[in-house]
Amino acid sequence: MEPINDPLWEVAKDRAKFKKSLISFCIIIPFLWCIWYFTKGNHHGRYFMFDEDMRWRFHIPWPAWVTFFWGFGLSVKFVKAYVFNTKASIENEYQKLKNKQ
Repeated sequence: MEPINDPLWEVAKDRAKFKKSLISFCIIIPFLWCIWYFTKGNHHGRYFMFDEDMRWRFHIPWPAWVTFFWGFGLSVKFVKAYVFNTKASIENEYQKLKNKQ
């Protein structure tokens, strides 16, 4: 398939990439949480506990970090694909560039 030089083609590509990433997120993140839960990650149901030095500690499950950062990246893709990548904004930018010439 040959590349198309249409701004709407770029919008469609960005939206398709976002949808693929969202599907991957919805499949892999629950899988990671299941791995954490069924291995040693449950911590006997306690997230607030004292460590060896009797300091108060909060245990954050490792899949939470993956979920947070991947979710942040996914939200950036969403904003790029659906908020700032509209036909009207592309046409406005095109008109600005055309008027400068």
